[in-house]
Amino acid sequence: MMEVYGDANPLLGELRAWYLAQCDAMGQRELGSVPCVYDFYSNGERIKPAQRLLYRYREELAQTFPDPFDCAADGGYQAWYRRRAKQGEPQSPQEEVVDVMRHELDAIHHSIAWRVFRKLATAYRRVGMRLGLHRVLRRLSHLS
Repeated sequence: MMEVYGDANPLLGELRAWYLAQCDAMGQRELGSVPCVYDFYSNGERIKPAQRLLYRYREELAQTFPDPFDCAADGGYQAWYRRRAKQGEPQSPQEEVVDVMRHELDAIHHSIAWRVFRKLATAYRRVGMRLGLHRVLRRLSHLS
C-alpha cells in the first residue's frame, strides 16, 4: 500500500520504518508466529473455515452459543456442528465451505430484500434508461 499512497510523501516512509522497528523491538518476529487463540476451540482443536462461516452467517447460532470457542457444556458449538455434519455425507473442507456459502446464497435469494431489490432494478432498467436517469446519477456521483 505504501507504493500506492506513500511514494509522494517521504514522511510516511519514515513513519513506516519507525513502526516496523518498534514492532521488532517488542518481539514481533517471535510473537508473530504464535497461533491465534481464536483459531482454536477451548479443547485445542483448530476451527475449520466452514465452522467459522456457518457461525458467522447464522444469527441464531450466536444466541444459542454465545461463546463459540467453549466446548465445556455439552460440547458447545463444536459438538453441535459435528452432529450436524454426521447427518450428511462426509465432505472435504472446501466442499463444506461451498455448502455453507450455497446455503447463505439460497437464503439471500429467497429473502424479501432480494425480491424488492430485483423489482427496483427491473423498474430502473425499464423506466430509468428511458428517462436518462443513468446520466444524472453518473453526474451526481462525480460531484461528490
